[in-house]
Formats: sequence, C-alpha cells, structure tokens
Amino acid sequence: MGKKKKHCHDSICQYLSHYMSSEVTLTLESGQIVSGELVKIKENGLIVLQETNIISPFIEDLTTIVRCRDVVIATIQTAP
Repeated sequence: MGKKKKHCHDSICQYLSHYMSSEVTLTLESGQIVSGELVKIKENGLIVLQETNIISPFIEDLTTIVRCRDVVIATIQTAP
C-alpha cells in the first residue's frame, strides 16, 4: 500500500484555498494579526504568507507561516 497523503480539513484552510495570491489578514487566537499574500496552504495545515517589501523604510520580503487551527478570523482583500 502507498502512503496516504495528509490533507488539511480545517474549514478556514479550505475556504482560503480559493483565494491563493490574494492579500489576506489573519487574526490568531492569541490576538496577533498577520497579513500578506497567500502563497500556499500546505497539506499539514500550515498557511504560508509572503509580506511584500516596503520601500520606505526598506524592509525585505518576509515569509510568515501560521497553523490553520490558530486562525479565528480571516479577512480577504478582493477587487470591487
């Protein structure tokens, strides 16, 4: 038998998967707020965000990884 692939069954992950490459803001259980471009949702339940660089003051790109189960609110920036 082959290896079974793990899939994230968290409802927030499933919903966010329709918004890849969108700007999202996630509020975590701890109250911390993180935002960036949604670049990947991994099968093990991790959300990967890429923060774009800021020119003034200069800040390089940052990658943030969050567990799906820690997200209580997800806000998605959509075009009008």
